Amino acid sequence: MTPTSTRPKFWSDDFDMDLLKIFPELPTLIREPDRLLWTVGHTTFERLNHPNTWNSHGAYLWLRKPNLPRDAHGWFNVEGCVDNAPEVECTWLEWLRDAWSHLYPTVVMPSRQRLPGSPQEAFMAIMYDLRGWQRRDVSEHRKRSLRWVMSCDFILSGIPCQR
Repeated sequence: MTPTSTRPKFWSDDFDMDLLKIFPELPTLIREPDRLLWTVGHTTFERLNHPNTWNSHGAYLWLRKPNLPRDAHGWFNVEGCVDNAPEVECTWLEWLRDAWSHLYPTVVMPSRQRLPGSPQEAFMAIMYDLRGWQRRDVSEHRKRSLRWVMSCDFILSGIPCQR
């Protein structure tokens, strides 16, 4: 893995609602922020910017590179979800930052453990307050958002890495 300080820019670095701007202490709160993970989807600056998602469950996340079997045209099939997107490496912190803004739930493979989508109502309330669109006390929304992060971290930390 490339050290965080020398990695290319992350798409939400300049986003006012980036998770690290809302919770700057986050890298010290979660376990293994630099843990490498894999998904399939889109990139910006060659880094994760929204994995592909399916209405049935959201996005897929792997603890190691899945090397998905593909047909002659580059398509893969994971439990009935078909796509031709590339496999994308990301860190656990990048995953959380991306999921926070894009609001998708996730299935961790192959264990099929579920990570909930970020709390959309809390995200919107914090954003409206931050941007001055609707001033209000967002302390409960901040707590709910941090509980989401910590819940995801707890779930992921309990999944053994498949070798």
